[in-house]
Amino acid sequence: MTRSVSAKRNAKPSRLPYVLEEQIGFILRQVWQRHATIFAREIGINLRRRNGAALAKLTETGPCSQTSSDG
Repeated sequence: MTRSVSAKRNAKPSRLPYVLEEQIGFILRQVWQRHATIFAREIGINLRRRNGAALAKLTETGPCSQTSSDG
């Protein structure tokens, strides 16, 4: 009897199966895709991620020149 009790204590728990649709990275990617679709539809133009970041920064800072102010 002692042997079976210690064997149960040392047994590793079984791992749950990997289900892609339940992974946080997969869900976040779906959320991002949905957000990008809604944003593009509402703004009325097709922006790439880099363009969207530039637009957000211009909203923060206001108009600015694309040329260097150094020279």
